[in-house]
Amino acid sequence: MDPKKLREEAAALHAQGTAILNEYQGKTLPKDKSEQVDKLFDDVDAKIAQAGREERQLEQEKALREPKTGLPSPKAGEGKAGKEPDAETKAWRGYLVRGEKGLSGDERKALSASDDAAGGFLTAPQQFATDLLKFADDQVFIRQLARVEQITSAESLGVLSLDSDLSDWSWTTELATGAEDTVSPFGKRALTPHPLAKRVKISRTLIRKSAKPVEQIVQQRIAYKLGVTQEKGYLTGTGNQQPLGLFTADANGVPTSRDVTYTDTNDTTRSDSLIDAKFSLKSQYQAAPATRWIFHRDMVKRIRKYRDANNQFMYSPGLGLAADMPRGPQFLDVPIVMSEFAPNTFSSGAYIGLIGDLSFYWIVDALNMSLQVLNELYAETNQIGYIVRYEGDGAPMLAEAFARVKFA
Repeated sequence: MDPKKLREEAAALHAQGTAILNEYQGKTLPKDKSEQVDKLFDDVDAKIAQAGREERQLEQEKALREPKTGLPSPKAGEGKAGKEPDAETKAWRGYLVRGEKGLSGDERKALSASDDAAGGFLTAPQQFATDLLKFADDQVFIRQLARVEQITSAESLGVLSLDSDLSDWSWTTELATGAEDTVSPFGKRALTPHPLAKRVKISRTLIRKSAKPVEQIVQQRIAYKLGVTQEKGYLTGTGNQQPLGLFTADANGVPTSRDVTYTDTNDTTRSDSLIDAKFSLKSQYQAAPATRWIFHRDMVKRIRKYRDANNQFMYSPGLGLAADMPRGPQFLDVPIVMSEFAPNTFSSGAYIGLIGDLSFYWIVDALNMSLQVLNELYAETNQIGYIVRYEGDGAPMLAEAFARVKFA
């Protein structure tokens, strides 16, 4: 559907829900009306999300039509013709279709990561690995805002972290140098890529008839599930052989000292709690381009009903119908991102949200990605199986750039 039409439909549904709330302003909302409003607002969120997906799809299709080194995207009707791919790309396409047995000696050599005679799987070309991660970036909001470093092999990346601040400068005389600082501000954290694997099956008919190169078909099928797993890790990972999540209290990430208590009494105390969370951040973090609220949609459903002292709704749906309107929901002038993997248990001591500058969440990807072709295992269903092994890590690098919201 047309993204503009979807946003117009979302605006109409939002107006219906707001009218019901205004009708019962200062009164108890009947159960049936409350359920009706929740349904309307859920539909608003769904249409905004669908509009965003449609817009991303259009952007991706445009990007895929643009020529890339060795990976041309033929136009409809041109089959798989186009610029002649280089030897490595040609070998990789042959491997994805026929498996390792279908490679010549020179083709296998072009794709081999080492001289291991046992083989079993081959290393994907760096262009394939990079493009796959580009698709994952579109699926995972944290990757779009975080600092992402890529290394060529699965070795650790040492990162200097500012664990404490230097003391102020000293007013002194012309010949003096000021007092020596006794603070050692820099710590070091290592981001070590951890293995992650996924198996997918793709129809041989699709591979044979599609106008897209086979590597793009495989990339798109794999990217979504890779993105889902990454987002879970970046939000709730334990840090043990996986990323350290933002909602995981840890001295090496976001400690409990960055928690702000959320009091669930009335609109005033609820909104005051979130105001406290926002202003627990320094002003430069509040206004940073990558600063976001992170909530589950169940929490956003609550927030959209909050009113200020003038009985005005504090939530901005961000329908994006005009050029100067935000294209996403906002609260207290900070954009909201919703994730199904954010906590949504509203009980004592549970985390229910977070605000922070996501550019201080660091991600490292190892580009020595490997892919194994299961050419015969799914022959009965006319499919080819692929097992992809990716290695990566992630962690918050500066605690003061984040504030978590904890239920009282």
